[in-house]
Amino acid sequence: PVRGPIDIVGAGDAVMANLTAALAAGADLAEAMQLAMAGASVVIHQLGSTGTATIAQLAELIAGDHA
Repeated sequence: PVRGPIDIVGAGDAVMANLTAALAAGADLAEAMQLAMAGASVVIHQLGSTGTATIAQLAELIAGDHA
């Protein structure tokens, strides 16, 4: 579900960066896509700038602890 305001600046960059990094680290495509989508989700909730996603933010989102 969508929560709060979003800013899509940097979402595509986050997808490509996380997808590439995950594949380079040996993840399969499904794992890499999960990480890429989590990265984009974190970034779009950072308003007014091209955001970045920390490892902790990605892990929290993937684990489902983002209520």
